[in-house]
Amino acid sequence: MICPVRLPKLELRTSDFVVLTVALAVNVAVLIFDRSMARPLFCDEHQFIASGALMARKGLIPYLDFAYSHTPNMVFLYAGLFLVTDHLVFAARVFSAVCAYGWLGLVFWFVFRLFRDQRNTVRFGLALASVGLLLSDSLFIFTFGRAWNHDPSMLMVLAAFIFHCRAGESERPSRCFFWSGFFIALAVGTRVQWAPSVAGFLLAIVFHPEYGKSIKRRVLFGPFFLGAIVGSLPTLVLFAMGPYELWWGTITKGYLSKEYYRTFSFAQGYTLTEQLAYLAERFAKTGTAVICLLFLYYALRRRSKDAANKSAERFAFRAVLLFLPFAILPPVFMIRPCWPQYYVAPMPFLVLGAMLALRLGSRSVVQRADMLLCLAALAVGVVGAVGQYRDGDYAGGRPTVFDERGAWGPVVTHEQGQEILEHVPKGKVLTLTPIFPLEAGLDIYEELAMGEFSVNSSHWVTPEGRRRLTILAEEDYESRLKDDPPAGILVGTSVIRELEAPLLRYAQEHGYESTRFPQGGTLWYLPQPDSGEKPEGD
Repeated sequence: MICPVRLPKLELRTSDFVVLTVALAVNVAVLIFDRSMARPLFCDEHQFIASGALMARKGLIPYLDFAYSHTPNMVFLYAGLFLVTDHLVFAARVFSAVCAYGWLGLVFWFVFRLFRDQRNTVRFGLALASVGLLLSDSLFIFTFGRAWNHDPSMLMVLAAFIFHCRAGESERPSRCFFWSGFFIALAVGTRVQWAPSVAGFLLAIVFHPEYGKSIKRRVLFGPFFLGAIVGSLPTLVLFAMGPYELWWGTITKGYLSKEYYRTFSFAQGYTLTEQLAYLAERFAKTGTAVICLLFLYYALRRRSKDAANKSAERFAFRAVLLFLPFAILPPVFMIRPCWPQYYVAPMPFLVLGAMLALRLGSRSVVQRADMLLCLAALAVGVVGAVGQYRDGDYAGGRPTVFDERGAWGPVVTHEQGQEILEHVPKGKVLTLTPIFPLEAGLDIYEELAMGEFSVNSSHWVTPEGRRRLTILAEEDYESRLKDDPPAGILVGTSVIRELEAPLLRYAQEHGYESTRFPQGGTLWYLPQPDSGEKPEGD
């Protein structure tokens, strides 16, 4: 007869926990940094880097001195970075990697603290599963680490959400709501897609445990609005200086670009049916689907096991439920065409919602079955993500400029910028991919600071409007360049080559010579004038 043996419970000592946490932090940092550097250059990165460089090097102001199609905080952030380095893509990618690492750290900390009455093994396991699920999410894999505004704005939104949740357990919730309003306003000032989410935060305040009881409503709403005003100051100041220009850049430009891409048939997702089909396709990928299923399972199970005396957790879970529609619906109904980065917004909140629902559904101790379920979900997600990390789900089907040597994307970009200097040692470069000349320390035309986004819909703007917005249409090149001709013209590096036709025609009609780069692209440059010196001898 075999006697059953009870296995001892695995318990982490404090020293073990510290070692495991440090090991996890180091491995995640290496993964985030390496993948951020390994990505080829993406066309959306041009306007973010160009705008920061124009402010850092020439003191130009977005909207007033050059067009910019986002809310302005990234311009200030990148301008600060570019004051201390000329390796623009490298610095911007590092900043995005740090932000991605930071918001993953916030998720780990939130979950670890949420289960503070549990054993360290449970706390670490659930926090590990939460971070691992996000790392295996296909939307996260596509989005993180590029030189754009997704990672910084996500860090700000998660900070706002955590302060919002802390207000549910704080004796002085007004402070927490102030910082919540401050960070969500910073996020909106970094990426306007988050603007509808403010409504979710305001609705969540109504469910505060003390709302309408011992605390007056103005004590809850007032600090949130005050924080939001402080966080919005950069945007408000620029709006006061140029309301038409800022509105056109952040709102109108998006709709004009949508119409251009619809005409060009560049991407999918222009009708609601196509949008929902794309959404279903992306959310069916392994890592993303696992997160959604885990959230649904615990959210539905919570109804029958909702524990008492967990008002703070209930407030936080309701905040997730109120926030999610405003994170999901904008890309479905407002943003066209479809790209994966638009849909990464709800993913960390689905993970946090699943953990909050698990917490509410557990009476005292998290069951071993729940631990195993979360770790199994993590394992499934990791298996599905291995191929994406190995093969690089980075280009998204778009043409990119990269190096067959496998060198880091920022290094390749900087090298190609230095190659421009061999033929154009100074002066302005006319191009729809401004990162390359900026990496070489050369100047660009402010009218093309947004890259191809500067010209893809400018023909729908009146000549007077183009002058006010500082953009160019095809018929404007001759008059603009008459008194300020380019020293070089870089073509063949844009995604939509048809947009480069006016640049190529100008180069051919004005006597420029050309050279091709090994990494791709053609530089047209003015021939060096003859020095007039006669050779020695007869």
